[in-house]
Amino acid sequence: STNVDWEDITKDDKGNLYIGDFGNNLNQRKDLKIYKVSYLNILKKSNVKAEIISFHYPEQKKFPPEENALYFDCESMFYKENKLYIVTKCRSSPFDGKAFIYSLPIVNGDYDAKLIDQIIPGTKNWLQDSFTAATFFGEKIYLISYKHIYIYYFRNNKVVFEKKEELGKITQIESIDIINNKTYIVDEKFSILDGRNLYTYKWKKI
Repeated sequence: STNVDWEDITKDDKGNLYIGDFGNNLNQRKDLKIYKVSYLNILKKSNVKAEIISFHYPEQKKFPPEENALYFDCESMFYKENKLYIVTKCRSSPFDGKAFIYSLPIVNGDYDAKLIDQIIPGTKNWLQDSFTAATFFGEKIYLISYKHIYIYYFRNNKVVFEKKEELGKITQIESIDIINNKTYIVDEKFSILDGRNLYTYKWKKI
C-alpha cells in the first residue's frame, strides 16, 4: 500500500485494525480507502496483506467543489457494531463548521458512503471547530479539534451533542483515544505551535 494521506486508525472487536487513507485537504481525491488488517499478523509478520475498503461521497459532484462546499476532507474514524463511521472535516470558505457523519461496511469492496447525520461543532474557524480525530468509548463518540474535545452519542440513528471542553492551548492535535478510562491525546510538531507530545487529559468536573 502507498500512504497517500493516512489519517485516523481504529480497531474492531475481532482483531482487525483499520487505517484510514482518506486525508483530502484539497477535496479532489477519487481514491479514498481504508485498509483492514489483522493486528496479530502485524505483530508476527513483516508483510501483511490488507483488505481494501474503497469509497466515495455520493454528495460530492465536483473535484474539487466550490470553496463554500469543501466538506469532503476527513481525519476522523471509529468503529461501532460492525460498521465504520467517518466524520468529515470542514474546509469551506466562508467557514460554516458543517461536519458530516458517514457509515461504511467493514468488508472489502467499493462503496458509496452512507450519510448518517450532519453536526456543527462551531462556526469560528477550521483551526478550532473542525475535527481531526475520533474514538468511541462507553457508547459515546469523542471528537477532537486543535482547541476542543466534543462528546456525542447516538439516539434513534441520529448523533446528539452532549458537551464540549476547551483545551488549555491550541496545538496541532491529531489523535485521541481512551484506554482503561484514561484519555490520551497526541499532537504533531507545527512551526508556529508546540507539538510532538503525548498527553493525558483530565476531564473537568461537572
